[in-house]
Amino acid sequence: MGATTDDGENSRIPCDDVLDSPPSTLPESGEHDQLAEYASTIDPSHIIHLIRQLLPANKTAAADPASSGELEPLEEPKKVKEACTQEGEQKAECRAGVAGRTSAEDAAASGKRKREEPEAVTNPVAERFVGDATGCAHAECEGRDRHDGRENCGQDLGGAVTGEEDIGEDTCTDGAVQKLSGLSEQEELREEAGCVLWDLAANESQAEFLVDNHILDVLLTILCLPQSDRMREICLGILGNLACHSKPEKVMVNFEGLVPTVIRMLQFEDPPSLCETCRLLSAGLHSDAASAWINALQQEEVLERIMWIAANTMNSQLREKSAELILAIVDSKQEALSALLPTLLCIGLPGLLTDLIEGEVTAITEGTSTCGDAVLDIVLQIAEALSLPDEFATQLASNQKLFSLACQVIRLSQKEEIGPSGITGTVLIANLLTEENNLIGDFLQDGSMATHLLGLLPTVSEDSGARNALWSILQRVSQYLQARPSAMPSDKIASLMAALADGSNLLMDDLDDHREDDEHEDEESASGVAPSCGRQAKLATIANVVRVMEEWLASEASQTENRDAELVRAIQNACQLLGNYSASPDSVMHDQVLGR
Repeated sequence: MGATTDDGENSRIPCDDVLDSPPSTLPESGEHDQLAEYASTIDPSHIIHLIRQLLPANKTAAADPASSGELEPLEEPKKVKEACTQEGEQKAECRAGVAGRTSAEDAAASGKRKREEPEAVTNPVAERFVGDATGCAHAECEGRDRHDGRENCGQDLGGAVTGEEDIGEDTCTDGAVQKLSGLSEQEELREEAGCVLWDLAANESQAEFLVDNHILDVLLTILCLPQSDRMREICLGILGNLACHSKPEKVMVNFEGLVPTVIRMLQFEDPPSLCETCRLLSAGLHSDAASAWINALQQEEVLERIMWIAANTMNSQLREKSAELILAIVDSKQEALSALLPTLLCIGLPGLLTDLIEGEVTAITEGTSTCGDAVLDIVLQIAEALSLPDEFATQLASNQKLFSLACQVIRLSQKEEIGPSGITGTVLIANLLTEENNLIGDFLQDGSMATHLLGLLPTVSEDSGARNALWSILQRVSQYLQARPSAMPSDKIASLMAALADGSNLLMDDLDDHREDDEHEDEESASGVAPSCGRQAKLATIANVVRVMEEWLASEASQTENRDAELVRAIQNACQLLGNYSASPDSVMHDQVLGR
């Protein structure tokens, strides 16, 4: 591996040949020409030693099919068959845990992930779940002792590749586990070396040094052969950090066999390995060398596998990383959007988004969420990105359940678990209303929606796009109520009027705080550079809100004997204040009028 042809291009050496003797292109410690010029607090010869230390001890393993550069077909997920039978058919392999990660010297930044201490990982799933903590319950493999690490019962997920030669291997026979061997000292040293290199790859100059010293040859050799889950995760983690740097990324995509081998890693079932694969692919799609990754992802079975993982995993980190990969596809380069998105839509992406949002919203509502709104916000960002192009926005706007779930996110925005997803949900709702204005009636079915919406004004204050989206929704609400004053039941309309009156302070404060920004948008609108969403458009929205409240005060609903006198008085005060502000915003001292 890493041999050079006459014309100077890289040529692949079969994995067997590489393992019979370490790659000859690896420089010996202390003999590399660049050592004198390399500026680092870490001895370059030691880094080279670590690269050589990664090579596996087993030099006789057969080459992996991935070394040919072709991706094997992905199969449909198979249900785990009964393991641990007396005849040994479909025997399960219960693999012992692996060593923990070492600490990082260099913090990863801007997409460079610093490794976290591993959680106890139980049996990767049976029955359509990746990394499910309850996987062994599904596997029907009873009578076994639980060990400190990962267990694997029966068949893997979705045609996932198994049979790797784990160093700490146990066999399961007649319900009893007999531990054969632990991690060898050499394997522990390999993993420790890999962990250090993983951290070093987060630094750009060190990443370039690693690539110059043939780390790609070594990593590809390892990934081409059966390995422990931990070793595979380490190799993919190093590649993921290398992909965050421009020069190493360009070398990676031109390195023969590397890209298809990475795609093949999606077939494995180990959650940490899948996390690193998704992170690597996300980084690649955001890089200048995205074309190679886009071409590799175009196979429908690969996209189906990615969506299947996102839909079925019970591992929160894997769910987040797989969602980030889908977001990278729909929100990166136009080339990826046109090449991959049509296939994703055909194989059910809108339905997947709805299911994921529903699952996250349910978990937050029931208080069972373990990751806050991180996954929810990513999935909402995917929907938001799809709501921008007209050809995709129509399909999303026709999904009434998706719109209802986005509204539910706004209703949950006061909960501690809801962070940026409330902002993202606001933008998504505004985009969907732009595509299908009739959805505003569904938005107002809950009389408390206006309260929650206005409560987000301080939160969106620093995000001009989300702020304009919120004002856009408010404008549509006022226009809807003016056009159809009797469209809502009297109790809901009264609740809405109260929310508008209570939010009058927030509306005027927001306009005062963003006066310069809004006036600049007015200038751009006048020149035709941008649509009208500046100060004048927002003042017009306030004027519409005042008319809606005045019409309600003049209606029979507010004149009944059972009317809330305090509510009526509050709405009258808000009408007067907002009316004066919209007419002459520079002369109204609303703080004094409201006694603040």
